[in-house]
Amino acid sequence: MDTLIHALNDGNLFVQEDIEEVLGKIGEPAVTPLIQALNDSHYSVKGRAAEALIKIGEPAVNALIQALEDSDIIVQGHAAEALSRIGKPAVDALIQALRNKNNDEVIRGKLAWALGEIGEPAIESLIKVLRDEDGMVRCYAAETLGAIGDPVATNALIKALKDRDIKVQSNAVSALGKIGGPSVTDALIKALKESITSVRRRAAETLREVSDPPVVNALIRRLKDQDNVDERLAAADLLSKFNSPKVVDALIQALQDNDANVRLHAIRALYFIGDHRAVSALIQALDDSDQLVRQKAAWALGEIGNPHQIVKALIQALKYCRYFIQGFAMDSLNITGEPAMDILIQALKGSDSDVRKQTIESFAQIGEPAVDALIQALKDDDSKVQWYAAESLKEFSNSAVVDALRKALNKK
Repeated sequence: MDTLIHALNDGNLFVQEDIEEVLGKIGEPAVTPLIQALNDSHYSVKGRAAEALIKIGEPAVNALIQALEDSDIIVQGHAAEALSRIGKPAVDALIQALRNKNNDEVIRGKLAWALGEIGEPAIESLIKVLRDEDGMVRCYAAETLGAIGDPVATNALIKALKDRDIKVQSNAVSALGKIGGPSVTDALIKALKESITSVRRRAAETLREVSDPPVVNALIRRLKDQDNVDERLAAADLLSKFNSPKVVDALIQALQDNDANVRLHAIRALYFIGDHRAVSALIQALDDSDQLVRQKAAWALGEIGNPHQIVKALIQALKYCRYFIQGFAMDSLNITGEPAMDILIQALKGSDSDVRKQTIESFAQIGEPAVDALIQALKDDDSKVQWYAAESLKEFSNSAVVDALRKALNKK
């Protein structure tokens, strides 16, 4: 036997293949020396020994499982690969080893990998151990079923979403995301209501990776579910990934939701999508009864709106909610830039000094085109407006600005 093992390093590939074949036919008596050969210093011997063990099949399984504990990572790799290629005959022993509490996480991880590579023949056994008393075993079972990705495991994994172990729940969420399908989508959306933050987050991340139409349709249904605010909030957030007319329409409709938080989340989703068809609805949201909704609407408009379309609405917003919204509205006007000039000048002439001060700050952000308006603001009746104008003009160095500032100082 030793002579045959040594000959696996023969320089002739045909000789190596013949010896590998012979060792495979010898069967169980060759297992122990072949396992030892996995530690050989010659890579070709390691590889050929692994191939011979695969040919031997089931009689080599237990020894290969023991080889997963070898200190040499290459030996571990060959053993795991051999187990996966032996296939169905190795499943029971792999499951038994997975349930062995004496095996650490590294060994169990390799066992789970081998089961995942075996695939369909391992599914039934993995579903059974989803009910194992050991939470770590259930974790690996859920993870491996996801790696296999067979819909046969869907119902078992949906049940695992209620597992008492948080890690099992999270792994079940990820596994379901890899399998997909309408029932999976509904289950993941329900998981968004879980009290455990990590499970909710994993469900949301998984749903974001799924782009098929059933997901979108299910999320839109949840967005319209008037009996559950949490589901509407989660649906609005997740829909921000999908840029389609029906998604935008659903989010626009959500701006009329009776819950202010849902309206806020809908605005944020519309901002991320960036569809200009939402502008009119966002302008209407500037009249919302909730201050935060008005703020977010102004912010979103500044990012996605056409400047000529939104400046009048933003100026109007400054008039009736200045203490809470003017900063957001002005930020938006700053983004629109020069197209806002004419309307900002009109705002500068208004009776509200707070609006005039905010307008001057916006002029300063717009830059050079606003210099004349800022110079005019130095003549304002309100000293604070004058001060804001002067501070803004300090950013400019042309002669007209210098002269205007000197005149203002002389009047003081």
